[in-house]
Amino acid sequence: MLVPDDKELFDRIYLAYTERAFSTLEDLFLDEERPNYIEDTPQLLAYLSERFLLTSKRAINPFDTELMDADEVNEAMLCVKQDYFKQLEAED
Repeated sequence: MLVPDDKELFDRIYLAYTERAFSTLEDLFLDEERPNYIEDTPQLLAYLSERFLLTSKRAINPFDTELMDADEVNEAMLCVKQDYFKQLEAED
């Protein structure tokens, strides 16, 4: 079971993935120069924010906690879910 902090992190990763500016999540996580000092979620978000800027053209970086707070992440996820269900209804 996910704890609330994990849910926000996974939601941010999902929002980044929906950008489609990179072919796989490997583009975000695999980096030969990745620092070995990442010990907590804020450090991971800072690292992913830098990687996202290198791979994406999206105006809002979901890993930048100053630009997108937890409430905005939840709102964005609701929009993604609503779009998904609209697509399912359109296919019927």
